Amino acid sequence: MLRRYFTALSVFTYFTMVLGGWVRNADAGLSCPDWPLCHGKLIPPLDYQIMLEYFHRLAVSLVSLTLIMITVQIVRDKKNREAFGRLLIAAWVLLVMQIVLGGLTVLDLLKGEVVAMHLGTALTFFTVLLFATLKAYRVELPTTKSNATKSAGLLFFARFALIAVFCQALLGGVVSSHYARWGCPDFPFCQGSLFPAMHGLAGIHYTHRLGAYITSLLVLFFSIRFIQENPRESRWAALAVLALLAFQWGLGLALIFTAVKVYSVAHLATAILIFALLLVQHEQIQRRSSVS
Repeated sequence: MLRRYFTALSVFTYFTMVLGGWVRNADAGLSCPDWPLCHGKLIPPLDYQIMLEYFHRLAVSLVSLTLIMITVQIVRDKKNREAFGRLLIAAWVLLVMQIVLGGLTVLDLLKGEVVAMHLGTALTFFTVLLFATLKAYRVELPTTKSNATKSAGLLFFARFALIAVFCQALLGGVVSSHYARWGCPDFPFCQGSLFPAMHGLAGIHYTHRLGAYITSLLVLFFSIRFIQENPRESRWAALAVLALLAFQWGLGLALIFTAVKVYSVAHLATAILIFALLLVQHEQIQRRSSVS
């Protein structure tokens, strides 16, 4: 039963993060100038930007309520407390931090560093939820033995790719929060050079772009290795990652050459999906190793 609760909470959190990116790109972050109320009311004026920010706050409330339900389920059962207690504590600490940072983004008038920390905490919270979800599936569902070969090296590359994608997503948050999207308006060059001055908006943007090259190679290498070493029925996550990686590059190029803000939201959503699928592959490798 916990696997369903954790799955729902992970999905809610994912869409809350994407909605947060939408708020950012719609310049609606200060549409509710006070916190925790909005224009001094529980139900604010019916304006697009105001309602966008308000629905983001409601989404956070839904995440909080779902975590409360999960907490009740875990506290009532000794085995669940032993299995999920630490993850639950980590989730609550991160959620409280996230709520506080959410308030600070308003009170500090969207200060870039606070906005980046807000995204980083959200990603960490989402990571904890994914670990809890996958663990709940491992605990509640029987594991069947796999015919795939065991590879300790593959597990190492999975963790390396996960760290790279996580850091790259944070770099993307720094680009967004510092409005460095136009720091490099050309591609593959940056302001006409492959070695631009690494300062100001160009430095922030180009650091993210260099990170994209490295991260993409790591994810590509790992996914190919995963496909080679796993049976056909276990390859779906790796194939999905490769498709999303190509889509992500298309979105990245579109962000450079167009002014369509929704591409930035899709860019964030795709990055989080890639991270989630890599974590699924990491879990598949671990489960395979445990029954080999």
